[in-house]
Amino acid sequence: MLDGDARGVLSHADQGALSSSAAGRLGKMHANNWGRHRLDVASAHASLGSHQDALEELIGLRHSAGVWLTHQPMARHVMTDILHSRKRTLTQDMREMAAHLNIAG
Repeated sequence: MLDGDARGVLSHADQGALSSSAAGRLGKMHANNWGRHRLDVASAHASLGSHQDALEELIGLRHSAGVWLTHQPMARHVMTDILHSRKRTLTQDMREMAAHLNIAG
């Protein structure tokens, strides 16, 4: 993701070749490429302060590619941002994701 273009990433996150309907026309994206795209989306959400949306992206990736996710520095970066900017008590989902990514909260 380009720094400063979080809104652009989010406005195009599910359009064109990245939309679910495009898979029928263009073929499915390789799982790693799709995962990197969703990490970009999570990072964009986190940079705009939408931490719940960022967490939901990470949770979706954990369900589809949990082992892969543990090896992604961007996933740890997004989760660390969520943990450091959270003003209230962490949710169970946040604690589980931090544990999955081996991040001390």
